[in-house]
Amino acid sequence: KDLKIERDQLLKSFQAFDAMYKKLLGEYLDPEADMNALLQKITNIADSFKPLGCDSGWSKEVKGQIPNILAGVFAVFTIRKSGESYNRLSNSDTSGMSTKMLMKPHNTQVLTLLSLFGCGSPSSQSLDSQLMQIRTGEGKSMILGAAAVVLALLGFK
Repeated sequence: KDLKIERDQLLKSFQAFDAMYKKLLGEYLDPEADMNALLQKITNIADSFKPLGCDSGWSKEVKGQIPNILAGVFAVFTIRKSGESYNRLSNSDTSGMSTKMLMKPHNTQVLTLLSLFGCGSPSSQSLDSQLMQIRTGEGKSMILGAAAVVLALLGFK
């Protein structure tokens, strides 16, 4: 069967991701911030939807929280991977160069993940099979890694 992806819904999900990602970076990029609190925040969101299966349970409410879970996963990645460099540079930076030090997910990666998790197809209650074509250098490993983390948080083994 064909899966209908609603572009407007996918865009809304991306905007929700982007807003939450920026909010989390603002809160937790500080070297004094408690990373365990961020991890607990993400885990609590995901725990509220367990158990999920591939064939059922993917309601609008679940799909509405996927951007927040994904934002948390990528915020942890960004902070762990480049937060220290950012903080070192930001203390002496006057040109805004420190922001460029942060390893952030590409829009293509985020949109792919949102689509895979059904955020663009609100009428479906299952995690439908999809085939995504991602060109060389566009971060397939990041997409697979983030998808694995989100699925693990949601209780998949």
